[in-house]
Amino acid sequence: MAAYSIIRIKKLKSWGAVAGSVAHNARTRETLNANPAVPCRFLIGSPHDDPVAVCQARVGGQRIRKNAVYGVDGFLGASTEYFRPDGPGQYGLAYKDRLDAWVDASVAWLQSRYGDRVINAVLHLDEATPHIQYLILPLDDNGKLNCKAMFGGSKYVLSQLQSDYADAVAHLGLTRGRQGSKAKHTE
Repeated sequence: MAAYSIIRIKKLKSWGAVAGSVAHNARTRETLNANPAVPCRFLIGSPHDDPVAVCQARVGGQRIRKNAVYGVDGFLGASTEYFRPDGPGQYGLAYKDRLDAWVDASVAWLQSRYGDRVINAVLHLDEATPHIQYLILPLDDNGKLNCKAMFGGSKYVLSQLQSDYADAVAHLGLTRGRQGSKAKHTE
């Protein structure tokens, strides 16, 4: 059975939304489908940082548009078949060598693509399948909040993002989902 790479992003349109995303990613607020006994692992950033304050300091005193995107919450994952090919139904299990290789490739991709715009990235092992949640500050090359400069305004650009991430983890045996699929993520 094929194992797929997964990437999703969500625009955050207020500092409150950024704070909520950070609280979820760092598990400082209750997450119903997560096992609180399993700690998260910070891959970029620190649990002692205040990511909202870091973002606000980097934005500085610039005028922020009413419809601005203040942050981008991202998700990187892979099919359960990748992490545990012999037991995809075994909640919370991941083969260490596969997990480590995927984490290394995913962090390298984040850093090469977004550089210091990645405020934090957190590995979650407390749910059914390992995944990385990350926060990006969408600054353009002039240091202005400009999500459109980073992610464009079309589905084509987001499709390219999926392809780019899939290429970065292809050496692990992960493939991209079908382009143009009408499938939707379910919570």
